Amino acid sequence: MNNVLIVITGTTQGLGKELERVFINNNILTLNRKSKEHTNNLILDLSEKNINLDEFNNIIDKYEKIFFISNASIVKPIKNIKDITNNDLDISIHTNFINQAKIIMKIVQSNKKYSILNITSGAAFTSNAELSLYSSSKAAMHRFIEILKKEEINNPNALYIDNFDPGRMQTEMQKDLMSQKKLNINIENLKTVEEVAKDIYQILGKYINE
Repeated sequence: MNNVLIVITGTTQGLGKELERVFINNNILTLNRKSKEHTNNLILDLSEKNINLDEFNNIIDKYEKIFFISNASIVKPIKNIKDITNNDLDISIHTNFINQAKIIMKIVQSNKKYSILNITSGAAFTSNAELSLYSSSKAAMHRFIEILKKEEINNPNALYIDNFDPGRMQTEMQKDLMSQKKLNINIENLKTVEEVAKDIYQILGKYINE
């Protein structure tokens, strides 16, 4: 499988970290704000307005198939719109949507065989108070993927394109959300990241091995 590259954003914790583990037998490129030991990691701060994807382009150019898992996201700030700053808006929309959309565009435009799996959220379809930035940015990415799927339906290079909603998981982000929103949910009853990562591996595995 030397011709396949698995690209995953946000692998320092939670689902992203587990995804890196389940795809360990493949060539993996992780994209994170900070360097990681013992891994093929490209430092890329998705919160920045102007990210440089030149090195990313050079890396994917070496492979025949690119599998991209759009996993990185931030839920904070959890506050009312009247209290949101311009910086809050910039960080949320660039992290959760704009910069990962730019990465997807580079992959699609590369004319290589590719798969795109976006970790979406039920928040993309709800109007919960204090979650305007998270919900709006996740909604934008979800719709972006749905349109890409429609546009690429007859492209033989497009092996798989879809949104994947894992539901609530036992993650630190979920704990923060439950705490700040005072949600009466037992986190022990939620899905584990191990379960969700295995589901994603099952979805993409058949395309990796084609």
